[in-house]
Amino acid sequence: MIRDDSTYFTHRAAEEMAAARRATSSASARVHRELSLRYSLKLILPEPATADDDGRTIGQPRREPVKLAAQPMPAPARRRSGS
Repeated sequence: MIRDDSTYFTHRAAEEMAAARRATSSASARVHRELSLRYSLKLILPEPATADDDGRTIGQPRREPVKLAAQPMPAPARRRSGS
């Protein structure tokens, strides 16, 4: 992680925690705390730039890509000889 990313994530985590303290509803506070946690985790658990599943629940393992087994080609239909 480059220095700019570290500074950004630290700043965003602090902003989200401050927003959680100012929140007027418990649902809003919960969302801001989760965002703060996500930014904090980015500092200690950096992910590759190609990671695109930020929507997963924190603490849950990544979903493994589905690997499709190679399917054999169906045998061509045999034509009946009309003798």
